[in-house]
Amino acid sequence: MVNKMKSSPIKSIVQSSMCIGCGGCAGAKDQMGFNSEGLYQPHFSALEELDGKEKLCPFNPTPDESSKRASLNTNIESNKYHKYIGNYSSMYAGYSDSHRKTSSSGGVSTWILEQLLEQGLVDKIICVGSDDDGCYEYKIVNNVNDLVASSHTKYFPVTLNNVLNEVAESNDSYAIVGLPCFIHAIKLREKYDSKLKGKIKFKIGLFCGGYKTKFFTEYLSGLCGVDKTNIQLPQYRVKKKEGVAVDYLFSVLEKSSAKNKSVSMNNVGDMWGTGLFKPEVCDYCEDISAELADVSIGDAWIPPYLNSPLGNNVVICRNRSIEKIIKQGISNNTLSLDIINEEQILQSQRGNIAHRIKSLAYRLSKKEGVHDKRLMTKPKRSFNFINNIVQYQRGKVRRLSIYLWPQCHSSEEFDHKMKPHLKRLKILTKLNQIVRKITARLRT
Repeated sequence: MVNKMKSSPIKSIVQSSMCIGCGGCAGAKDQMGFNSEGLYQPHFSALEELDGKEKLCPFNPTPDESSKRASLNTNIESNKYHKYIGNYSSMYAGYSDSHRKTSSSGGVSTWILEQLLEQGLVDKIICVGSDDDGCYEYKIVNNVNDLVASSHTKYFPVTLNNVLNEVAESNDSYAIVGLPCFIHAIKLREKYDSKLKGKIKFKIGLFCGGYKTKFFTEYLSGLCGVDKTNIQLPQYRVKKKEGVAVDYLFSVLEKSSAKNKSVSMNNVGDMWGTGLFKPEVCDYCEDISAELADVSIGDAWIPPYLNSPLGNNVVICRNRSIEKIIKQGISNNTLSLDIINEEQILQSQRGNIAHRIKSLAYRLSKKEGVHDKRLMTKPKRSFNFINNIVQYQRGKVRRLSIYLWPQCHSSEEFDHKMKPHLKRLKILTKLNQIVRKITARLRT
């Protein structure tokens, strides 16, 4: 007799909030949709059909040895390694002269993708662009104009299943840009799907400080005075003419009035360190720099690059073909890049490392069914009592933001309800920083 109470592995992953919604496991177009938390998930009716597809999930808690992230980077052409960065051959910081102004940061990722197209190394690019409703989805483009139109950062949930299924049926070659978990999902899909294998020639990874549900966009639009039913073409990283790179605007087009409205993100406050509108699964991911990608691109939020409002990128290269393209760009002055070292990369991700990696052990100890068998670094238990309280409070803020937003009638109402919880987190975080500084001085 079948035990009907026993969940399938894929259902357990979804029900335990360990699904990011990448769509790597999904087949049919209608198998994915938004859930009540503003995140793409497999529809409940599709879970039985997806039974056995857990091997395609980057957050599968018990992968076999050949499916672990450490076993999927065999094609990475690099000779150096750092436990927080992964394998690499070289590192740079700077910008693309031609794409800097039209990109959220330094424009290096757009430049690399453009070169892959123009040099005939791929036929098409898989990237995130606007859909028919003026929001965002993964799309396939085959020319530079469409690529540039899709170049800005989008903090909006997307899913891969439609484009991956199209690629599987195609004879073309592709490059794709994506977050670490999405790159991981693609590598898994390539491993198990012979129709996909070898078609995505290059994977451009983006540094990640945490995914956002669609509530993030609705909340920011509300601060601009735009109702969530009236959102079109949100822009998350609109550069200012003066100031520093981290000082930028969020803007959104109001459908009904066709007016563009904006808010300064400096006035909004910390949306990443607090965990607001972040899916729970992100708290169990250690991959900050897309270690399985051929090249990874992030923000150079370190001196002296931080001082330019136009933005700069940090670049981690792991592929000989892309390394050759980058060196060509430097030599012909289309790329303005400096060689940098591990410490500079780590400095640009200091807060990310402290939370995502160094504090992971605490979160793992509080979550049933989440194992460290899939991890490349083994998180160590923290004996910093204050840091553990910070982790608890940050988790509480994250949960409350996703629970409260659908109940609120405005962004102002949401802010009012979240204020005491965010204030407590801020105080604890400052106290934790003081403890860390004292501890560091005592060690020296």
